[in-house]
Amino acid sequence: MNILLLGGSHEARQIASRLANDHRVSLQVSIARADTWQWPERCEVRVGGFGSGKEFESWLGASRITHVIDATHPFAIAMTGRLAQALRHLDLDAVRILRPEWVPTQADRWIFLDQASDAAGHIPQGACAFLATGRRDLDRFGNLSDCRLLARVKSEAAGAFPFPNGGFIYGPGPFTVAGERALFKREKVNWIVTQNSGGDGGWPKLAAARALGLPVAMIRRPPMPLLLVVETVDAAIEWVRCRL
Repeated sequence: MNILLLGGSHEARQIASRLANDHRVSLQVSIARADTWQWPERCEVRVGGFGSGKEFESWLGASRITHVIDATHPFAIAMTGRLAQALRHLDLDAVRILRPEWVPTQADRWIFLDQASDAAGHIPQGACAFLATGRRDLDRFGNLSDCRLLARVKSEAAGAFPFPNGGFIYGPGPFTVAGERALFKREKVNWIVTQNSGGDGGWPKLAAARALGLPVAMIRRPPMPLLLVVETVDAAIEWVRCRL
C-alpha cells in the first residue's frame, strides 16, 4: 500500500507515528512548509505544493500512490479540492480526517461568520481584536482599520504586521486557559476572531473568552468537497487496516 499523507495538522503527525513501523505500508508525507517536528525515519517527507490540479494528478500517478489520507487543516480547502478532483480521474482510495467543530455553550458569546471580512460588521470602532486565524489570513482584516489588532505567531520570523493599527504577539504554545486570560486582560482584548478548526489546541482561548465574558467572532468552515470523512486518528488508522 503506497499512502500519501497530506499533513498540516497534529492528527497527521499522530497518523505518521502509528503507520511508520508497519512494513506493509509505504508512507509519503506532504507538508506545505518545512517544520521542526521529527517525522519518523520511514516516512519520506515532501515539502512544498504540487502546483495545479493536473500537476498533482501527474505526481500521484508517477509516484504510484494507491491511497491518500487528507489530514490537512480543516480550512485547507484548496488541497482537499484538488484531491477530490483527482479521485475522478485516478484509481485512488482516499479519506479526509476532519475533527469535530467547536460548539458554543449557553455561557459563550459567539457570532458566526461566513468569512473573515464579515468581522468588521460586528466589531465596533476602538475595539481591540485578537485575530486567531493564522498569519496568512491577516490581509482579510484590512477593513478593521479603526480597531487595534493583535495576532499571535510562533516567532519574529513572521515579519512586519501588515497594517499600522496592529502588531504580533510571539509564542509557540501550547497555551493554557490561565495564560490566555492573562494575555487578554493585559492587552485589553475585547473581541476574539477565530476559525472553527476544532480540536484541543485552540480551545484555551475560547475558554478564556467565556470566563472573561468576551464576544467571539467564529468563522464557519468552508463547504467541503465530497470525500469520505472520519473524525479521529483511530478511525483513520482503522480505514488503513481494513485495506491492507
